[in-house]
Amino acid sequence: MPRFKSLPLSLRVLILTVAVGALLVLVAINIPAIFATTFERFSGFLGGGEPQQASTPEYTSTPENDYVSVVKDLQTKSEESSNDSDDRFSRFDSLTSNDLKKMKTDSDNLKDYLNQVDNLDPPEKYKSHYDLFRSAIDDLYQATELAYSLASDPGSVTKSRLDEYRSYVNRANSNLEQADEILERESNFTGSSTTTIEGVTVAQLFDGSKKRYINVHAKAKEGEAHPPGISCADLTPASGSATRETSREVDLTPSRDSGVSGTATFQDTDDGVEVKLDIQGAPEGGVEHLVHIHEGATCQDDRNDQGGAIEFPLNSVKVEG
Repeated sequence: MPRFKSLPLSLRVLILTVAVGALLVLVAINIPAIFATTFERFSGFLGGGEPQQASTPEYTSTPENDYVSVVKDLQTKSEESSNDSDDRFSRFDSLTSNDLKKMKTDSDNLKDYLNQVDNLDPPEKYKSHYDLFRSAIDDLYQATELAYSLASDPGSVTKSRLDEYRSYVNRANSNLEQADEILERESNFTGSSTTTIEGVTVAQLFDGSKKRYINVHAKAKEGEAHPPGISCADLTPASGSATRETSREVDLTPSRDSGVSGTATFQDTDDGVEVKLDIQGAPEGGVEHLVHIHEGATCQDDRNDQGGAIEFPLNSVKVEG
């Protein structure tokens, strides 16, 4: 500053003039940018800028193997809310304020479930199921919404409105029944395997000298060394013929509510016992299930989580799909 003051007056005026001019140019350049940035941020706050990222729905596009479990979960939740609302609505003359709140919650839940159904992208083989399923959940939502509306305003109740409510419920139940039939038909995955056990005969496997059972295991999961059994059959001897039989067939029955059943056929061959397994009702396709013959326990023991040791490992059952 002292050096500036020591300059001639004319030079100081010139320097100040240039400095002020430069400042004005910078301000002129930056004001629009500052204004534009501020406006963009403000517009975004009001909803006029970039669209906000939509929240991720609970269920979105689903691969084929997951579709069945997703819709079953949504159907269970939807039916629970619908049944709760219907039960309260059937006690129309004695509803309390808490009942009305719960009916409102049931309606809101069903609206949310319907939104989740709308976000599903069903695999091609389930298109017809999805159309029925979506219509059914929509009708359940319309029914619970109408029930809450009528319960909140008793003066609005008429026979035609009650008929409308019952129509929603009946149509939903009919569509769900048809959808279930399609789901069962399309998701009834089957699989098979064949193994030859060397050095034994059918009579020896079924001689009753030790407890044995054949066990089909669930799909292996990461970090799970030994998946639980999902279908099982005991290898018990036939009355009075154990030493003479050269073939046997046993029925595999579901374990742990899996719904998986089938047959295991044992046949003596020159190389040993050929074991052929056929299962149906597997939860998903394209999966291999471990299969073993266990010793020292029964199917019931295994279902009680007290299974026996593996005696004969068999080839995995390959499920189609």
